[in-house]
Amino acid sequence: MYEYKITGVKTSIKYLERIMNNENFIAGNYDTHFIENNQEQLAKNNGCEDCSDMVVIAAFIDYLNKISSTQELKNEFAPPQSRWKKNHFINNF
Repeated sequence: MYEYKITGVKTSIKYLERIMNNENFIAGNYDTHFIENNQEQLAKNNGCEDCSDMVVIAAFIDYLNKISSTQELKNEFAPPQSRWKKNHFINNF
């Protein structure tokens, strides 16, 4: 279950992981009232249920910043474009 990555659809995998990691569940102390009896521990949210989304977004922003700075360096050190090429492009546009 830890290997599943499902995007686009809300799943209960995180909740099921909390059940499987619960001390009472691991010890075999469960019955048909397990969820009721452990509701508080199972409902706990460490405040970062979707941290993986934030990590991906942060990595993408970092990537865009690197591309931007690389592009600026390319333009800074690039030889100036000839007027002939500029005129040819403008006249044929």
